[in-house]
Amino acid sequence: MGMFGKETVEHEALIQRVLEAGKRHGVIMGFPSESVKEALKRASQGFHLLACGSDIGAFKEGLGRAVQDLKARG
Repeated sequence: MGMFGKETVEHEALIQRVLEAGKRHGVIMGFPSESVKEALKRASQGFHLLACGSDIGAFKEGLGRAVQDLKARG
């Protein structure tokens, strides 16, 4: 929906509407979460397939740690 990271009341209502439709039709619902906190929130709402973070986010985090380690070694 192009709303990653932009929580609004309207967006949340649409998420819940889609989740309820999935439940009515016996579909296992998934959600791409930006954080562990959001993934846990969505799991408590009834989502089962959860992605946490992104490939680029994991890459940036790992690369950032590598740069810090190199700087610490002089």
